[in-house]
Amino acid sequence: NAGGDLKPGMPADAYLCTNGNSNCGAPSMPRAAATRSATSEAIRSAGTIEATKINVAAESAGRVIEVTAAEGNSVAAGQLLVRQDSSELEANRSQALAALTAAEADLAQLKAPTQAARVAQARSQVAQAETVLAGAQVALADAQQLRANPQDLDAQINNARAQLQTAAAEIELAQANLKQAQVLQDSIPADTGSDENRTKRAIYDRNVQAAQASLRAAQAQQQGAESALELLLAIRAKPVALDAAVHKAQGQVAQAQAALDVARAMLVQVQAPPQAEAIAAAEARVAQARALVAQLDVAIAKLQVASPVSGTVIARVINTGEVALPGATLLTIADLADVRMLVYVPEADIGRVKIGQKAQVTLDAYPGRTFEGMVRHINDKAEFTPKNVQTTEERAKTVFRVEIALDNPQQLIKPGMPGEAVLMPTP
Repeated sequence: NAGGDLKPGMPADAYLCTNGNSNCGAPSMPRAAATRSATSEAIRSAGTIEATKINVAAESAGRVIEVTAAEGNSVAAGQLLVRQDSSELEANRSQALAALTAAEADLAQLKAPTQAARVAQARSQVAQAETVLAGAQVALADAQQLRANPQDLDAQINNARAQLQTAAAEIELAQANLKQAQVLQDSIPADTGSDENRTKRAIYDRNVQAAQASLRAAQAQQQGAESALELLLAIRAKPVALDAAVHKAQGQVAQAQAALDVARAMLVQVQAPPQAEAIAAAEARVAQARALVAQLDVAIAKLQVASPVSGTVIARVINTGEVALPGATLLTIADLADVRMLVYVPEADIGRVKIGQKAQVTLDAYPGRTFEGMVRHINDKAEFTPKNVQTTEERAKTVFRVEIALDNPQQLIKPGMPGEAVLMPTP
């Protein structure tokens, strides 16, 4: 059986030769085959179209909020079939995305080189704190001197008023300088593309920052002068408050010194490069946040059940509002890219059917149209055979199932369509 023509279940006649006689008069043609058509004739057989069935299942548990396909609908590969509720996961993703954004911002700040603007701002804050401290120290010295020499009160009041007027004039000048610097700054857009304009813009930015620092210093000087004048006037109205004035001035000096210490520490922090450990920790937080967002994206995607192939929905077992369980079948789709016709060939003709043999198929649904096919599989065993085959007539009833693969590029052929196959004779 080198050619594979003989298959289990094929009926046959056997002739036993005796006395070593190899020519014992076997008939030239089996009785059953004598009644069949010649080998040059085609084999005709009716059959039905079948297709590969694919069960579409849920990957995650969830309440179904939409089913887009019904039985009999044609669907394309990748088309959404079932949508499950993902509101809770979406909320978790929003939180995770916010955490990722914050982590990336922290990392970017650590990796960014020290910016001149940040250093200038920190230095400006140090200068302002030094000015406030100097004013508080002057006020303390005045309070202490006044307590020691109360007769100098009127002179100190006049001096404080003069300082207040001077501070007001300096504020007016600083405001004018700031306005002029801002006009120059606005003359060149921040996103200018020219190197020359970018250089000018950087200079104007620093000028604005310097003018702002001068204005803050003048305002601090004015506040110190106002406090000193108020204190002196209060003392003149109530001389017994000299000791309280000294204590108050001492408290203001302590507060100003603390503010200066904070400003100096901030300047050191801005100028210092970030530590490798801090960068590594920030990178780890970013990676962790990204992993969480990706994990939630996968979980959300699993709640969107899409069709794995193009085909026809032949069964739907899920409805809106029901809870889908992991692995449970939601719909069944017939894959229209893998269609075949099943025909049954009598045992007397099965010897003329070969794998790869061409076939022409006509379908009742498309009169006058022929579809090309090819034999893909021949069943190894006969079907519909009685248990005990005693006669040639009974053996003639046996058939073999033959599978004919069909090309279906336009997906016109659907499961269940009846038709007829003509197996073309092989040379």
